[in-house]
Amino acid sequence: MAQAELDFDSIRQSDNGTVGVHRRAATAAGAQPRTSTASAALLSVMDVAHLLGCGRTFVYELIGAGELETVKLGRLRRVPADALDGLVERLRAASACNASDER
Repeated sequence: MAQAELDFDSIRQSDNGTVGVHRRAATAAGAQPRTSTASAALLSVMDVAHLLGCGRTFVYELIGAGELETVKLGRLRRVPADALDGLVERLRAASACNASDER
């Protein structure tokens, strides 16, 4: 699945005080691709939600149920990339087991 590279050029502040980031697609020749969050050692909850294609609330439910390991990094809570890989493998194994039981 191809994703467009994003280049975060400028930070803008609206009249009501909220801050946003202006995104511009990196289409210039010779633009260096950014590193993928999938290659990071520690992922934020939002990164995990994006990679799994679900919401952050569901990720927090997985963490609360003990299905997804987290570590503390200062005051931050992060998910090790291999813990996410382990969760996906367990889900795949459970899915394969359920498919064979239905036959």
